[in-house]
Amino acid sequence: MKNVVLRHPFHLVTLVSVALLVWAWAGYEQPVDATQAMTRLTARVSAIIFFFVFTASSWHRLSPGEWSASLLKNRRRLGVTFAYSHTLHLCCFIAFFWLSGGRPLLSTVIIGGGAYVAMYAMALTSNDRAVKKLGAKNWKRLHKFGAYYLWLVFFLTYLTRFLKAGDSMAVGAAGMTLFLAMALLSIAAAVFTRRRLAQVSTDTR
Repeated sequence: MKNVVLRHPFHLVTLVSVALLVWAWAGYEQPVDATQAMTRLTARVSAIIFFFVFTASSWHRLSPGEWSASLLKNRRRLGVTFAYSHTLHLCCFIAFFWLSGGRPLLSTVIIGGGAYVAMYAMALTSNDRAVKKLGAKNWKRLHKFGAYYLWLVFFLTYLTRFLKAGDSMAVGAAGMTLFLAMALLSIAAAVFTRRRLAQVSTDTR
């Protein structure tokens, strides 16, 4: 079942998005409220997908096994699925501001826009042909920078929600916890790899 999900993430995201859309339009009388709910819900779906994309290699280094190997093998597919999911979020975001007549903050446009540029750059280069064309080192730099930039934007978004009074604090706290866990997993995997390499180096002397 897990491998089926990893092989067909586009279908799963589409089904979830349609279900959320039906729920939002049925649960809110005003279209602007429905689109606002969809904007928030699609962001959470994207955050969950990004969690697995960001931590795939860390999981495999810390706990190698069938699941982690499959996750790592399908990471590119998941990355492109994340881009698809977050594009749906962007559409909802635009629809909300169009219906509400409001305008997003300039900082949101600049920082968020940069995140989308990084995301699309990563999605368009998630193939072997791009690796050969860019070179392995440049390809890794692009994807590493993009991944950490997206992580930072997500974290700052949830931090902002946490600092606001009201119901958004709980969502902000949950989001911050998720993204801090991602960072800790990455750090733990890096430390574990260094120690293992040092041990191997010692044993071969």
